[in-house]
Amino acid sequence: MRPNLDPTYEETPTTLIDYILRDRRWCQGNMQHLRIMWARGLHPVSRFHLGINALTYLMSPLWFALITIGALLGTSAGGGVLAFVSGRPADSFINFALFNGAGLWVLGLVYFMLIAPKLAGAAGVLIDTAKVAPFQGRANFAKGVVLELLGSMAVAPVLMVQQTKAIVGILTGRHENWDPQKRYGAHYDLRTILRFHIVETALGVVLMAGILTAVVSLWLLPIAISLVGAPVLSLLSAVDLRAGKTKLFFTPFETAVPPIVSAASHHQKQIANNPYQMVVQKVAAE
Repeated sequence: MRPNLDPTYEETPTTLIDYILRDRRWCQGNMQHLRIMWARGLHPVSRFHLGINALTYLMSPLWFALITIGALLGTSAGGGVLAFVSGRPADSFINFALFNGAGLWVLGLVYFMLIAPKLAGAAGVLIDTAKVAPFQGRANFAKGVVLELLGSMAVAPVLMVQQTKAIVGILTGRHENWDPQKRYGAHYDLRTILRFHIVETALGVVLMAGILTAVVSLWLLPIAISLVGAPVLSLLSAVDLRAGKTKLFFTPFETAVPPIVSAASHHQKQIANNPYQMVVQKVAAE
């Protein structure tokens, strides 16, 4: 939310698979925090932080449950899987008129709340000439914000399924190892990607089939497209969009590299070119 925090120089994992693997470890840690949330002596704000961090992952199975219920309800009073199985009309479970009136306003408000923190952070940069200059101007920064929002929306259903899987795994006793993440352009072959995303892809195919046969509501089409396209999104995630003259998605710490980062890069190249010389210099200095 804040564009003026001091940098940590830690980048996001370079592929969607690596991002999910890190997310599983973070999910496990946040679920463990629920055990100490009610410990004695903690400040209420600390309890809130522990609880809200866990909720960031617990919202995924809740969202998944809502999508499942929506898919089962169908598109009208007479249709839908739930109506077929129960023998009762779908409108005995939900008032479909809500989707044509106040329900749309509520849905719009929810979407706005989801993207409001990002919009607030972007506005904080756009209104400040000094802050927006390292992003190569307001137009370039605004373009990056829009594309990032679209990308986040496309990946969100995939992360929902993966986070739901992670929570189910934690509840069944699966333990995630804290292995070092790949930070330098990891690439995965198509077979690995398909195997990794098999669950969300299969769910997307089922959802898409329900939409095409008019059994599932058309409102779920964006989610179905995201889930079916999970392997494609995973492949695209490995593409470095910062390459080129536009400097799209570049951060100020890349367009105006801090001295400490430049020094670290210089010494890394020295070690890579002649690691033994660095050891000899160190020994000689001692």
